[in-house]
Amino acid sequence: PENIYEFGANYFSTLLEQLQASEQDDAQPGRLTPQEMEALLKRLFHEADSDGSGALSIEEFRNVMNQADMGISKSEMRRLMAE
Repeated sequence: PENIYEFGANYFSTLLEQLQASEQDDAQPGRLTPQEMEALLKRLFHEADSDGSGALSIEEFRNVMNQADMGISKSEMRRLMAE
């Protein structure tokens, strides 16, 4: 990815979709309100921010990316982290 912000938005959108899919009853589509979306994104960020610093360190970012298992190569990861 050439744009870390676009990549982050895509990553969190994918996480949201996965979370919604796992929480749906009888495959009923659900839609989050803006407040629910904000709460979800904050929760996901705080889970990734393991040291509670309010920002993702390189290691925390690396862990999130590895957990996401998005098929990013080591060289792509280095480029992402350099941005």
